[in-house]
Amino acid sequence: MKPRAAAGVLCLIGTLAGCASSPLDAARGDFYRRDYAAAEVRLAPLSAEEGRNAVLAAMERGTALHMAGRYEESNAEFLKASARIRDLETKSATKETAGLLYSDIARDYAGEPHERVLVHTYLLMNFLILDRGEEALVEARRALKLLDEKDRPDSLQDPFTRYLAAIAFDIRGADDDAYIEFKKVAKLAPAFP
Repeated sequence: MKPRAAAGVLCLIGTLAGCASSPLDAARGDFYRRDYAAAEVRLAPLSAEEGRNAVLAAMERGTALHMAGRYEESNAEFLKASARIRDLETKSATKETAGLLYSDIARDYAGEPHERVLVHTYLLMNFLILDRGEEALVEARRALKLLDEKDRPDSLQDPFTRYLAAIAFDIRGADDDAYIEFKKVAKLAPAFP
């Protein structure tokens, strides 16, 4: 094939590939148009799969359901994501080593550190909205455990999550814990009301 013809074929393939939209991309488009119901419907089959993007799909669907005001269903998705993350973290060393031999593309996606915190932040918000203080307290402790990891950079501290945790502590009467978190929020975000 001549170089000019090969370049033309590559341009055509690139153009066609750019036009094709994955269900995840389409759901994100719905989400950004504030059509949360459509986004949730598109994400439902992805969230039900056990593929390598199961955590991501559950987080995305949980967010769409949260924005739609469907907090119980949102919790189900975020709890699914949380359980899947825990499963991936406890994966055997053999499987992890095998994954390294192939590439990151072959491994299941377990979420970035900030996404793992977000899973618990959304659960915490949903439980507070649903007036389920005990469950909110559990999620507050899980989120704070991730935020307080010793190798976590200060740039990844999250005053909003800490603020929600402080509220959960305050509601449940854990005044000392609430004070500690409110104090950290004041230090991280002095302009926060």
